[in-house]
Amino acid sequence: MPAFVDLSNQRFGMLTVIKLADPSTRKSDSVWLCQCDCGATKPVKRGNLKNGSTNSCGCLRNTQGGHSHKHPLWKRWSNMIDRCANSQSKDYKDYGARGILVCDRWLKFPNFLLDMEASFFPGATLEREDNEGNYDPFNVIWATRRRQAQNKRHTVYLQTPWGRISRGEASTLSGLSVGIIASRQRNGWSDDRIFAPENLRKRSRWDR
Repeated sequence: MPAFVDLSNQRFGMLTVIKLADPSTRKSDSVWLCQCDCGATKPVKRGNLKNGSTNSCGCLRNTQGGHSHKHPLWKRWSNMIDRCANSQSKDYKDYGARGILVCDRWLKFPNFLLDMEASFFPGATLEREDNEGNYDPFNVIWATRRRQAQNKRHTVYLQTPWGRISRGEASTLSGLSVGIIASRQRNGWSDDRIFAPENLRKRSRWDR
């Protein structure tokens, strides 16, 4: 039998574990009393907490305006909630653990749909324009996977004639290789100088 693990104070979706529901039961199938973000309490089996099958007192599904989990945006919404609120999520360390939250309005799926459905396009992913900011209507857009991959915390951004964009996007739009842009930055070139019309030729050996 696996060693007993105390789940008290751990968070699973919208549930925070309060205590063991029956202290006399300390097995792998133990039941834990949990408090939901909505204020209700619910006893939940350890296995259901750990595998993510129970992540609210029931309000998460019951208050979603009758929308089916088969809705094309449901999974994107529920994954957003999970990575910000579920400490067992593989992505939690990059979101909830960093203090990134989902705004109160978007804890309800109908509100999320109202704000985001009209601009959705097939294959789109949720992207926060400010990577240190929360998920809310003022900081989230739909993006292609390629753009989202570029928008990581380690991505280098530049101010260009096309706006503030990543170095990869700047390379595509300017015709300069990423290596040339990086070389010019290392040599102290300002963003204005890097993308000045007369400097848009691929002439890295002159980049001094």
